[in-house]
Amino acid sequence: MKRIFPVILFLLIMILPWGLNSCNESNCALETVPSAHFDFLSSDKHQALALTSAVTVSASTMVRDNIVYDTVYNAMSNLKSLSLPLSYSTKTTYIIHYTDLLMDKIEVTHKPKPFVSEVECGVLMYHEIENIEYTRNVLDSIVIVNKDITNEEKTNFHIYYTIAE
Repeated sequence: MKRIFPVILFLLIMILPWGLNSCNESNCALETVPSAHFDFLSSDKHQALALTSAVTVSASTMVRDNIVYDTVYNAMSNLKSLSLPLSYSTKTTYIIHYTDLLMDKIEVTHKPKPFVSEVECGVLMYHEIENIEYTRNVLDSIVIVNKDITNEEKTNFHIYYTIAE
């Protein structure tokens, strides 16, 4: 019995910390990078549509004194919507390339809003849309549907196109 007691005590001392540090459920969001969601609609019927030809979408933002470009979608066809990240600065520019020479530029002005749900989750950067400007080479108009960009997948913009019949 005297030999068993030190073994049991040793096992309890070794197992107890794991029991105290057992896994707990985290309420942290799985999606940590909020994106602006654009849906494509027809101008006349306001119905969903797809861009059937290959489209490339690039994004640019100002970092210090330099403009940084990045391709977000490369030669994608049958696009019905876009989910595009926003810059931590106050302005993000997107360019939708329909062909090498035909494109539309979308400039979103937004206010970054740091958000902390729980200390263990860290800081999420949400955004509030302040303004949108765009060219009308192919697209007709853009309407802001939801000004708050969070990590929830909600539509923020409707992009309207005229469909040739």
